[in-house]
Amino acid sequence: MTQNSRSPAFVILDYHSPFAPHKQQFCLKDWFPPSTGHDFGTCTAHDSSSADVGDMITRLVDKIKVFAKTDTIWDLGTVFTQALPVGPAFARASGPLGVAGVNTGGAPRKATEFTLVMRSSGFAIAKLVALDVPVSSEFEPILPGSFPSSITDFLAEFGAITNGWVAQDGNQITQGVKATYNLNQKLRKEYRMT
Repeated sequence: MTQNSRSPAFVILDYHSPFAPHKQQFCLKDWFPPSTGHDFGTCTAHDSSSADVGDMITRLVDKIKVFAKTDTIWDLGTVFTQALPVGPAFARASGPLGVAGVNTGGAPRKATEFTLVMRSSGFAIAKLVALDVPVSSEFEPILPGSFPSSITDFLAEFGAITNGWVAQDGNQITQGVKATYNLNQKLRKEYRMT
C-alpha cells in the first residue's frame, strides 16, 4: 500500500438515514477475487491467514450499527481495487447488506457527525465517520480512558489481527485517539436547516 492512498483495495459501505444517503470507506491490506464461499473475495489478515472480506464487512457493520437509530440502514457493500495510488478505482465485488441501526437514544441526530480518530502501527490516522447519529456526549470530546463499550468494541474488531483492515499507510489499526460529535455544516445546508 502506498502512503495516504486507498490502493490496493478498499470497501465502500452505502447507508442511508431518513434524511439522506451516505457512504463510509475502509481500506484493505490487499484483495483477492471472489471464489467459492467468498462472494466479496478475500484478503490477507494481519496474522498472515486468509480473511473473508464479506465476513469482515458483516462484523464491522455489526459494530457500527450501535451508533445509528433503527431507521438508518446499511444497504450495500462494494469492494474496489486501485492499481495505482493516483489511478482509477474499479468495483470488483458487491452485495446487499440490509442491516439496520439499533440505537434507541432520543438525542438530536439530524446533520450530526460522529468521528472516531484512530492510529495505525505506523502512526497514520484512520477515521470512522457516521452521519445522522444520536449525540450521546453533548458534543464533548471522548478520550480513550472514557471510551464506552460501543467504541472499544469497534476498535477491537477494526484492529483485529484476524482481519485485513488498515489505515492508508497499509498498517494495522492499534489505538483509538479521540471520538467527537459535531454538527455537520454541509449537511445542515443540504437539509435546509436554519
